[in-house]
Amino acid sequence: MDLSAFSTKLRKGESVTLSFVGDSITWGLNHCSPEETYVAAFARLFAENYDRYKVLRYDGIVERESLPLVGYDGPFVVGGEGNAPVCTVIRNGVGGNTVRRAIRRKEDFLGKMPNGKYPDVTFLMFGINDALSCDANKYVTPERFARDYEELLDLFERESDTAIIILSPTYNGTKYPLEPYADVTERIARERDLPFLDTHGLWIAHFDDKAPHFGQGDWLSDSLTDACHFSPAGALATARFLFDGFREILAKAH
Repeated sequence: MDLSAFSTKLRKGESVTLSFVGDSITWGLNHCSPEETYVAAFARLFAENYDRYKVLRYDGIVERESLPLVGYDGPFVVGGEGNAPVCTVIRNGVGGNTVRRAIRRKEDFLGKMPNGKYPDVTFLMFGINDALSCDANKYVTPERFARDYEELLDLFERESDTAIIILSPTYNGTKYPLEPYADVTERIARERDLPFLDTHGLWIAHFDDKAPHFGQGDWLSDSLTDACHFSPAGALATARFLFDGFREILAKAH
């Protein structure tokens, strides 16, 4: 499905499914409750802006980071009621996920979702763990990251009809710079003519070297050792950025 077809479904009031696939940034629970993750905040924004829809959210259940999801919590009613068309929002984040690990657990995001339907739109956010040079089980060079990402997108092209939106990796302090990996995601999106939302740029624009928490102030947790996981404030700011960008993409696709 391309995004113009998805935009048409929205305009007609047909039920839709959105899937967010990524690592612990998408999982979001280190310092956020399930209702405070960026995916949960995105679902609320959808409910507020598309009030003809009933919005339901499912949260993937992670048992081990090296294994596929074991199931889903939900559905949680985010907004709307009755017999309205349904927008289902799926949180498919797995802590420790890399692009390579995602390829190995493709059943998490290529098959039917817990609502019994295939995703109409899939948001991909990877790079935090791929850039983690302290962990040989996860780290890959930017060049290998690019090859893995291309393989993942080829997999989607062969086995799924979902529209893809690529998100750049957010932020992990200065010890594990993400710029080369963010550049890869932007380049691949451009070369494949896929929508791209620069979440890394959002976080870099917020950087203040005098602010606590690795220069990200209240967007990061209070942990002195955690330079990447959202606080509720960071999750909400990121969700707003993604939702606004999503609507702009849809407007152009229409």
